[in-house]
Amino acid sequence: MDYKRYLEYNYPDLVNQMKLSSHHHSNGSKSPHHMEGSIWDHTMLVYQRALLLNNKLLELAALLHDIGKMDTRKEKDNGRVAFRYHENVSMYKSIDILKKLELSDEDILYVLRMIAWHGMLWRKKHERHEDLLSKINRRYSFDGNFYQDFVKFVKADAFGRILANDSEETRLLEEFHFLENYIPFNANQYSIHNPKQEVVCLIGISGSGKSTYISKNKALQDYKILSVDKYLERKKLAYNSLNYEKEIKKAHDQSLRDMKEYVSNENNVVIDMTNLSVEKRSQKLSKFPTTKYKKRAIVFLNGIKGIESNLSKRKDKTIPKEVIKKQLESFELPTLEEFHEIEFIF
Repeated sequence: MDYKRYLEYNYPDLVNQMKLSSHHHSNGSKSPHHMEGSIWDHTMLVYQRALLLNNKLLELAALLHDIGKMDTRKEKDNGRVAFRYHENVSMYKSIDILKKLELSDEDILYVLRMIAWHGMLWRKKHERHEDLLSKINRRYSFDGNFYQDFVKFVKADAFGRILANDSEETRLLEEFHFLENYIPFNANQYSIHNPKQEVVCLIGISGSGKSTYISKNKALQDYKILSVDKYLERKKLAYNSLNYEKEIKKAHDQSLRDMKEYVSNENNVVIDMTNLSVEKRSQKLSKFPTTKYKKRAIVFLNGIKGIESNLSKRKDKTIPKEVIKKQLESFELPTLEEFHEIEFIF
Protein backbone atom coordinates (compact mmCIF):
# COMPACT_ATOMS: atom_id res chain seq x y z
CA MET A 1 0.00 0.00 0.00
CA ASP A 2 1.09 3.56 -0.74
CA TYR A 3 0.70 5.01 2.75
CA LYS A 4 1.29 8.58 1.62
CA ARG A 5 -1.63 8.43 -0.81
CA TYR A 6 -3.72 6.65 1.82
CA LEU A 7 -3.11 9.48 4.31
CA GLU A 8 -3.80 12.21 1.74
CA TYR A 9 -7.02 10.56 0.55
CA ASN A 10 -8.48 9.48 3.89
CA TYR A 11 -7.23 12.28 6.15
CA PRO A 12 -7.13 15.42 3.96
CA ASP A 13 -7.86 17.75 6.89
CA LEU A 14 -4.90 16.36 8.83
CA VAL A 15 -2.58 16.73 5.84
CA ASN A 16 -3.80 20.27 5.24
CA GLN A 17 -3.15 21.19 8.88
CA MET A 18 0.42 19.89 8.52
CA LYS A 19 0.92 21.98 5.40
CA LEU A 20 -0.39 25.12 7.08
CA SER A 21 1.48 24.69 10.36
CA SER A 22 5.00 26.11 10.24
CA HIS A 23 8.14 25.50 12.24
CA HIS A 24 8.92 29.19 11.82
CA HIS A 25 7.85 32.02 14.10
CA SER A 26 4.99 34.21 12.89
CA ASN A 27 7.37 37.21 12.69
CA GLY A 28 9.24 35.42 9.92
CA SER A 29 12.25 34.21 11.91
CA LYS A 30 13.27 30.68 10.88
CA SER A 31 13.77 27.73 13.16
CA PRO A 32 17.46 26.70 13.08
CA HIS A 33 16.32 23.09 13.48
CA HIS A 34 13.76 23.13 10.65
CA MET A 35 14.81 25.47 7.88
CA GLU A 36 12.46 23.61 5.50
CA GLY A 37 9.36 25.32 6.87
CA SER A 38 6.08 23.47 7.34
CA ILE A 39 5.49 20.28 9.28
CA TRP A 40 4.44 18.60 6.03
CA ASP A 41 7.67 19.65 4.29
CA HIS A 42 9.72 18.07 7.06
CA THR A 43 7.51 14.97 7.09
CA MET A 44 8.02 14.48 3.35
CA LEU A 45 11.81 14.71 3.72
CA VAL A 46 11.72 12.09 6.49
CA TYR A 47 9.33 9.95 4.44
CA GLN A 48 11.66 10.00 1.42
CA ARG A 49 14.50 8.75 3.60
CA ALA A 50 12.26 6.12 5.17
CA LEU A 51 11.42 4.78 1.67
CA LEU A 52 15.08 3.83 1.29
CA LEU A 53 14.92 1.62 4.39
CA ASN A 54 12.61 -0.90 2.68
CA ASN A 55 10.35 -1.16 5.73
CA LYS A 56 6.65 -0.31 5.28
CA LEU A 57 6.12 0.21 9.01
CA LEU A 58 8.90 2.79 9.12
CA GLU A 59 7.23 4.56 6.19
CA LEU A 60 4.07 4.77 8.29
CA ALA A 61 5.99 6.02 11.31
CA ALA A 62 7.63 8.70 9.17
CA LEU A 63 4.25 9.98 7.95
CA LEU A 64 2.73 10.05 11.44
CA HIS A 65 5.63 10.93 13.71
CA ASP A 66 4.85 14.67 13.87
CA ILE A 67 1.04 14.80 13.57
CA GLY A 68 0.85 16.05 17.15
CA LYS A 69 2.88 19.18 16.44
CA MET A 70 -0.16 21.22 15.40
CA ASP A 71 -1.73 20.54 18.81
CA THR A 72 1.37 21.43 20.82
CA ARG A 73 2.76 24.40 18.85
CA LYS A 74 3.79 27.34 21.06
CA GLU A 75 5.55 30.55 20.01
CA LYS A 76 8.14 31.87 22.44
CA ASP A 77 9.04 35.51 23.02
CA ASN A 78 12.61 34.85 21.86
CA GLY A 79 11.43 34.13 18.31
CA ARG A 80 11.54 30.34 18.62
CA VAL A 81 8.69 27.90 18.11
CA ALA A 82 8.39 24.91 20.46
CA PHE A 83 6.44 21.65 20.12
CA ARG A 84 6.81 20.25 23.63
CA TYR A 85 5.24 16.81 24.15
CA HIS A 86 4.45 16.47 20.43
CA GLU A 87 5.82 12.90 20.41
CA ASN A 88 3.24 11.82 22.99
CA VAL A 89 0.33 13.46 21.16
CA SER A 90 1.52 12.18 17.78
CA MET A 91 1.66 8.65 19.16
CA TYR A 92 -1.84 8.79 20.57
CA LYS A 93 -3.39 10.47 17.50
CA SER A 94 -1.89 7.68 15.38
CA ILE A 95 -3.77 4.87 17.13
CA ASP A 96 -7.08 5.33 15.31
CA ILE A 97 -5.31 5.67 11.94
CA LEU A 98 -3.27 2.51 12.50
CA LYS A 99 -6.30 0.53 13.64
CA LYS A 100 -8.15 1.33 10.40
CA LEU A 101 -5.26 -0.15 8.44
CA GLU A 102 -6.00 -3.49 10.14
CA LEU A 103 -2.42 -4.03 11.21
CA SER A 104 -1.59 -6.61 13.85
CA ASP A 105 -1.25 -5.37 17.44
CA GLU A 106 2.45 -6.15 17.23
CA ASP A 107 2.91 -3.95 14.15
CA ILE A 108 0.83 -1.14 15.66
CA LEU A 109 2.97 -1.19 18.79
CA TYR A 110 6.14 -1.15 16.67
CA VAL A 111 5.00 2.03 14.88
CA LEU A 112 3.76 3.67 18.09
CA ARG A 113 7.11 3.08 19.78
CA MET A 114 8.95 4.65 16.86
CA ILE A 115 6.70 7.72 17.08
CA ALA A 116 6.62 8.04 20.88
CA TRP A 117 10.36 7.61 21.38
CA HIS A 118 11.84 9.35 18.33
CA GLY A 119 13.11 12.20 20.50
CA MET A 120 14.56 10.01 23.25
CA LEU A 121 17.73 8.72 21.61
CA TRP A 122 19.61 12.00 21.59
CA ARG A 123 22.42 12.59 24.02
CA LYS A 124 21.52 15.61 26.11
CA LYS A 125 23.85 18.55 26.55
CA HIS A 126 26.78 17.63 28.82
CA GLU A 127 25.50 14.01 29.04
CA ARG A 128 28.33 11.47 29.00
CA HIS A 129 28.38 8.67 26.45
CA GLU A 130 28.47 6.20 29.35
CA ASP A 131 25.19 7.58 30.69
CA LEU A 132 23.58 7.38 27.25
CA LEU A 133 24.68 3.75 26.89
CA SER A 134 23.20 2.88 30.26
CA LYS A 135 19.92 4.50 29.21
CA ILE A 136 19.91 2.59 25.90
CA ASN A 137 20.51 -0.71 27.70
CA ARG A 138 17.62 -0.16 30.08
CA ARG A 139 15.14 1.11 27.49
CA TYR A 140 15.81 -0.80 24.29
CA SER A 141 17.40 -4.13 25.22
CA PHE A 142 14.03 -5.92 24.92
CA ASP A 143 14.63 -6.40 21.19
CA GLY A 144 17.96 -5.89 19.45
CA ASN A 145 16.31 -5.77 16.03
CA PHE A 146 14.00 -3.01 17.20
CA TYR A 147 16.95 -0.93 18.38
CA GLN A 148 18.67 -1.21 15.00
CA ASP A 149 15.47 -0.16 13.21
CA PHE A 150 14.93 2.60 15.76
CA VAL A 151 18.35 4.11 15.10
CA LYS A 152 17.64 4.06 11.34
CA PHE A 153 14.33 5.82 11.91
CA VAL A 154 15.77 8.49 14.20
CA LYS A 155 18.53 9.05 11.64
CA ALA A 156 15.92 9.55 8.90
CA ASP A 157 14.22 12.13 11.13
CA ALA A 158 17.51 13.86 11.93
CA PHE A 159 18.53 14.20 8.29
CA GLY A 160 14.99 14.76 7.01
CA ARG A 161 15.46 18.50 7.20
CA ILE A 162 17.54 21.32 5.77
CA LEU A 163 20.53 21.52 8.09
CA ALA A 164 21.75 24.94 9.19
CA ASN A 165 25.43 24.30 8.32
CA ASP A 166 28.08 21.68 7.52
CA SER A 167 29.21 21.42 11.13
CA GLU A 168 25.73 20.27 12.12
CA GLU A 169 25.89 17.51 9.51
CA THR A 170 29.30 16.42 10.80
CA ARG A 171 28.04 16.33 14.37
CA LEU A 172 25.03 14.21 13.40
CA LEU A 173 27.13 11.78 11.39
CA GLU A 174 29.48 11.26 14.33
CA GLU A 175 26.58 10.75 16.73
CA PHE A 176 24.91 8.15 14.51
CA HIS A 177 28.18 6.35 13.82
CA PHE A 178 28.33 5.80 17.55
CA LEU A 179 24.66 4.73 17.87
CA GLU A 180 24.67 2.44 14.81
CA ASN A 181 27.64 0.48 16.07
CA TYR A 182 26.36 -0.12 19.57
CA ILE A 183 24.51 -3.29 20.57
CA PRO A 184 22.43 -2.95 23.75
CA PHE A 185 22.55 -5.70 26.34
CA ASN A 186 19.89 -6.64 28.85
CA ALA A 187 20.33 -4.40 31.86
CA ASN A 188 17.00 -5.22 33.48
CA GLN A 189 17.46 -4.63 37.19
CA TYR A 190 14.85 -7.26 38.10
CA SER A 191 16.87 -10.15 36.71
CA ILE A 192 18.99 -10.32 39.87
CA HIS A 193 15.94 -10.70 42.13
CA ASN A 194 13.11 -13.18 42.45
CA PRO A 195 10.32 -11.05 43.97
CA LYS A 196 7.28 -12.87 45.37
CA GLN A 197 4.83 -9.96 45.30
CA GLU A 198 3.58 -7.96 42.35
CA VAL A 199 2.50 -4.38 41.77
CA VAL A 200 0.48 -3.83 38.59
CA CYS A 201 0.49 -0.28 37.25
CA LEU A 202 -2.41 0.53 34.93
CA ILE A 203 -1.51 3.20 32.37
CA GLY A 204 -4.08 4.99 30.25
CA ILE A 205 -6.03 8.14 29.46
CA SER A 206 -9.26 8.67 31.41
CA GLY A 207 -11.98 6.59 29.77
CA SER A 208 -9.61 4.03 28.25
CA GLY A 209 -11.10 1.10 30.20
CA LYS A 210 -8.80 0.61 33.19
CA SER A 211 -11.40 0.18 35.93
CA THR A 212 -13.59 -1.99 33.68
CA TYR A 213 -10.56 -4.21 33.06
CA ILE A 214 -10.06 -4.71 36.79
CA SER A 215 -13.70 -5.58 37.40
CA LYS A 216 -13.58 -8.30 34.73
CA ASN A 217 -10.12 -9.70 35.49
CA LYS A 218 -10.38 -12.59 37.94
CA ALA A 219 -6.61 -12.83 38.27
CA LEU A 220 -6.60 -9.46 40.06
CA GLN A 221 -9.49 -10.10 42.44
CA ASP A 222 -7.25 -10.67 45.47
CA TYR A 223 -5.09 -7.62 44.74
CA LYS A 224 -5.39 -4.44 46.79
CA ILE A 225 -6.66 -1.61 44.56
CA LEU A 226 -5.24 1.90 44.82
CA SER A 227 -7.74 4.25 43.17
CA VAL A 228 -8.30 7.98 43.64
CA ASP A 229 -11.57 7.72 41.68
CA LYS A 230 -13.04 5.24 44.16
CA TYR A 231 -12.42 7.67 46.99
CA LEU A 232 -14.06 10.49 45.06
CA GLU A 233 -17.01 8.28 44.13
CA ARG A 234 -17.61 7.55 47.80
CA LYS A 235 -17.67 11.30 48.38
CA LYS A 236 -20.03 11.64 45.39
CA LEU A 237 -18.04 14.55 43.97
CA ALA A 238 -18.37 15.68 40.36
CA TYR A 239 -15.21 16.55 38.44
CA ASN A 240 -16.24 20.23 38.29
CA SER A 241 -17.24 20.38 41.96
CA LEU A 242 -16.00 23.40 43.91
CA ASN A 243 -14.46 21.02 46.44
CA TYR A 244 -12.89 18.75 43.84
CA GLU A 245 -9.30 20.04 44.02
CA LYS A 246 -9.32 19.89 47.80
CA GLU A 247 -10.83 16.40 47.85
CA ILE A 248 -8.54 14.98 45.18
CA LYS A 249 -5.54 16.04 47.27
CA LYS A 250 -7.06 14.20 50.23
CA ALA A 251 -7.62 11.20 47.99
CA HIS A 252 -3.98 11.16 46.85
CA ASP A 253 -2.79 11.51 50.44
CA GLN A 254 -5.01 8.59 51.44
CA SER A 255 -3.69 6.49 48.56
CA LEU A 256 -0.13 7.09 49.78
CA ARG A 257 -1.09 5.93 53.27
CA ASP A 258 -2.80 2.87 51.82
CA MET A 259 0.22 2.17 49.65
CA LYS A 260 2.53 2.23 52.66
CA GLU A 261 0.24 -0.18 54.50
CA TYR A 262 0.01 -2.59 51.54
CA VAL A 263 3.79 -2.68 51.10
CA SER A 264 4.26 -3.24 54.82
CA ASN A 265 1.82 -6.17 54.66
CA GLU A 266 3.43 -7.43 51.43
CA ASN A 267 0.12 -7.36 49.54
CA ASN A 268 -0.18 -7.62 45.78
CA VAL A 269 -1.33 -4.23 44.50
CA VAL A 270 -3.00 -2.68 41.46
CA ILE A 271 -2.50 1.07 40.94
CA ASP A 272 -5.68 2.12 39.15
CA MET A 273 -4.83 5.69 38.13
CA THR A 274 -3.87 7.29 34.82
CA ASN A 275 -0.10 6.95 35.60
CA LEU A 276 0.72 8.67 32.32
CA SER A 277 4.20 10.11 32.80
CA VAL A 278 7.45 8.46 33.84
CA GLU A 279 7.69 10.93 36.72
CA LYS A 280 4.21 10.17 38.08
CA ARG A 281 4.79 6.44 37.80
CA SER A 282 8.16 6.72 39.51
CA GLN A 283 6.65 8.54 42.48
CA LYS A 284 4.44 5.52 43.14
CA LEU A 285 6.68 2.65 42.04
CA SER A 286 9.56 3.91 44.22
CA LYS A 287 7.45 2.90 47.24
CA PHE A 288 7.61 -0.77 46.16
CA PRO A 289 11.04 -2.34 46.86
CA THR A 290 12.43 -4.08 43.79
CA THR A 291 13.72 -6.90 45.98
CA LYS A 292 10.13 -7.72 47.02
CA TYR A 293 7.94 -6.57 44.13
CA LYS A 294 7.77 -7.51 40.50
CA LYS A 295 6.62 -4.39 38.66
CA ARG A 296 4.24 -4.95 35.77
CA ALA A 297 2.56 -2.39 33.52
CA ILE A 298 -0.71 -2.82 31.65
CA VAL A 299 -1.04 -0.09 29.01
CA PHE A 300 -4.43 0.81 27.53
CA LEU A 301 -4.09 2.12 23.98
CA ASN A 302 -7.66 2.94 23.14
CA GLY A 303 -7.87 5.52 20.34
CA ILE A 304 -9.14 9.07 20.88
CA LYS A 305 -12.52 8.24 19.32
CA GLY A 306 -12.96 5.28 21.65
CA ILE A 307 -12.09 7.38 24.68
CA GLU A 308 -14.51 10.12 23.66
CA SER A 309 -17.22 7.49 23.22
CA ASN A 310 -16.53 5.93 26.62
CA LEU A 311 -16.52 9.28 28.41
CA SER A 312 -19.78 10.34 26.77
CA LYS A 313 -21.48 7.29 28.32
CA ARG A 314 -20.29 8.06 31.83
CA LYS A 315 -22.84 9.78 34.01
CA ASP A 316 -20.78 9.72 37.19
CA LYS A 317 -17.87 11.77 35.90
CA THR A 318 -17.51 14.57 33.35
CA ILE A 319 -13.97 15.38 32.23
CA PRO A 320 -13.33 18.64 30.32
CA LYS A 321 -11.62 18.41 26.92
CA GLU A 322 -8.67 20.52 28.12
CA VAL A 323 -7.97 17.88 30.79
CA ILE A 324 -7.90 15.12 28.16
CA LYS A 325 -5.58 17.31 26.04
CA LYS A 326 -3.15 17.60 28.96
CA GLN A 327 -3.34 13.86 29.50
CA LEU A 328 -2.46 13.23 25.85
CA GLU A 329 0.56 15.50 26.18
CA SER A 330 1.83 13.72 29.29
CA PHE A 331 1.24 10.14 28.04
CA GLU A 332 4.66 8.47 27.88
CA LEU A 333 4.96 4.87 26.72
CA PRO A 334 6.66 2.85 29.47
CA THR A 335 9.96 1.08 28.92
CA LEU A 336 11.82 -1.74 30.64
CA GLU A 337 13.71 0.97 32.47
CA GLU A 338 10.61 1.16 34.67
CA PHE A 339 9.03 -2.29 34.58
CA HIS A 340 9.84 -5.96 34.54
CA GLU A 341 6.97 -6.72 32.19
CA ILE A 342 4.74 -4.56 29.96
CA GLU A 343 1.42 -5.65 28.46
CA PHE A 344 -0.44 -3.59 25.86
CA ILE A 345 -4.20 -3.66 25.38
CA PHE A 346 -5.70 -2.11 22.24
